Amino acid sequence: MKKLSRRKKRIIQRIVIVLILLSMALFLRGQTLAPNQKLHQDFGTWMIEDGQGNKVAIRAYATVELITQYPTNSYVKQSLEPYQIQRYELYLVSKSVYLGKLTSTWIYGSRVFIDFNNGLGKIEMTAEQFPDGFILSIGTEPTLVYWYEIEPVLGLGMYVTWNNAVYETRTR
Repeated sequence: MKKLSRRKKRIIQRIVIVLILLSMALFLRGQTLAPNQKLHQDFGTWMIEDGQGNKVAIRAYATVELITQYPTNSYVKQSLEPYQIQRYELYLVSKSVYLGKLTSTWIYGSRVFIDFNNGLGKIEMTAEQFPDGFILSIGTEPTLVYWYEIEPVLGLGMYVTWNNAVYETRTR
């Protein structure tokens, strides 16, 4: 019986190690742009300090990726050429500091906008699902907030706004 239980422990340990390595790989992948992703817009970092060494800070940026898609209908697939789609992704990263440590940030009343014509066609994309805006916890690693796919266009802009933001005060 003891050998069986040791064997089970060893199997469980190996599974845990594999899961840890897998999570580390996903974590590292989330910090860098994919090879076919390009930085589309860098909004910089918004910051406000409380005068006691704590601050609420959020970095925002958008990426664009050109994706080749193929028709999904098997009859059509033989006759149609593949087509291209641009995928825009909006990321936020918490740069907030609480008690000297980097921490997550909560944003309230968030809204995402797409600008189709450089300021002439700004549309709130999240209004139907979240008429009062949405609440989001932003991690210290890039957090995907919204993505949008469209046929290739020039001058498409993506923006995010929020009503209130606060740093995470729970410590581990």
